[in-house]
Amino acid sequence: MKKGSLRKAALFCTAILVSAMLAGCTENTSGETPSDVVPVSSEASSEDGSQSATGESTEPLKVTEGRLYSKDIDFDKYVTFKDYQNFRVERDPVEISEDEVEEILRDAYYGKCPENLGIKDRAVANGDTINLDYVGKKDGEAFDGGTAEGTYLTIGSNSYIDGFESGLVGVMPGKTVDLNLTFPEDYFNEDLAGQAVVFTVTVNYIIPEKITDEGIVGIVPDINTVEDLRQYIRDYLTQAYQEEGADAYREKILEAFLEEMCEVKEVPQEWIDYYDEQIRDMIVTNAFQMATDPESLIQNYFGQDLETFVKERAEITAREELVMQAIAKKEGLCIDDEELNKVLQEEVELYGFSSIAEYLGDNSMEDYREYYHYQKAMDYLCDLASKKSEND
Repeated sequence: MKKGSLRKAALFCTAILVSAMLAGCTENTSGETPSDVVPVSSEASSEDGSQSATGESTEPLKVTEGRLYSKDIDFDKYVTFKDYQNFRVERDPVEISEDEVEEILRDAYYGKCPENLGIKDRAVANGDTINLDYVGKKDGEAFDGGTAEGTYLTIGSNSYIDGFESGLVGVMPGKTVDLNLTFPEDYFNEDLAGQAVVFTVTVNYIIPEKITDEGIVGIVPDINTVEDLRQYIRDYLTQAYQEEGADAYREKILEAFLEEMCEVKEVPQEWIDYYDEQIRDMIVTNAFQMATDPESLIQNYFGQDLETFVKERAEITAREELVMQAIAKKEGLCIDDEELNKVLQEEVELYGFSSIAEYLGDNSMEDYREYYHYQKAMDYLCDLASKKSEND
């Protein structure tokens, strides 16, 4: 049973902030085909939105209650820009560590090394990696997460609770032993913390230290040599880091632009309040899904109290939104009703909804317009920041 620990996930923070954007693109499983486009119109409509002045069927331009939209903002009051046409940001190079390649290679090998290559004629020693089965029981009953078959463990790695690894030193492959152990008092699972348990462990075989071509067959289809597998891992990591780097580059650009190219004199309190509510709701949802409370969740992941975290993130997000919307307006990137309608219909068809109204759900047309403005402004900054100057 591996030691439990809370991992600080950047993705969790991203999910919280994305809640300020527009989530909720769930797949429609009704089997219905998308309906005709619901025209987006900012012109007056009847109270129920069924007919426009021209007689066309329309959807009322729904707005989120209490939301201040960029179309109603005089950005000159809130933000000023420097001349940012020569704004550039260096992209961090993709670097693949050979140590990382070897670690992934070895983990893959340990997990797939066939039994016929296993060592069975000597006892387990410290430093060996073994293939094993185990069942953990508390009061005679197997507990959740305490059972595994054909898994691997390096003796001396301290990845299992105290006494587990040392209890297997000297055991011959093919033998089964009972380990009487106690979980630490601070173990993350409260049901097991400080509890006495018995692990029944079978050592199947010792995995040879040297990785051979025969030992990696089947890890990746059509890869039959160790060197080919190494290259496959390098290529995989390069692609993964390039994709990850693209997101990191966008964040780096945004951070640099906010610091160097603009001055935010004030952020509309309505926007701060809006994002405060959005972030708080997302935290509550995540806490419920993770069977904890919002305060504990934020303390565990970010080391802050809930109120401080929400206040800081709401102000940061509102500030970023303000700058992005201002750029969209300044650079003529805003989309009109016709373009918004076209983009929404494309997403209706992509995600299998029956209509734009269904796709929107509780969100409004203006919410989506703001979202697309933000994305177009961010794309504009990325193109600008990565552009080569005449002297480059």
